[in-house]
Amino acid sequence: MTALSDVPVLLVDDNDQMRLLVRCLLRAGGLTNITEADTAPRAFEAMRERSVDLVIVDWMMQPVDGLTFTRMMRRDSASPDPYMPILMLTA
Repeated sequence: MTALSDVPVLLVDDNDQMRLLVRCLLRAGGLTNITEADTAPRAFEAMRERSVDLVIVDWMMQPVDGLTFTRMMRRDSASPDPYMPILMLTA
């Protein structure tokens, strides 16, 4: 059985303060294996470098928004994992 602290999460948001807030909420809930990215390309790079079980992405990002990021994840041939669970947030 996997503990929540072992679940690798990728947090993608272009706003530093929102990443800090979401990271604190995740840690309070027991998810401590968190990788962060501030852009879609950096998120793809992070997913190629380490295993991720869940992506949490902000809807309103620049230059690539969360919806476009999700479409890239699902449809792009360069996607690290088109079946990755994605949770989209908006403020």
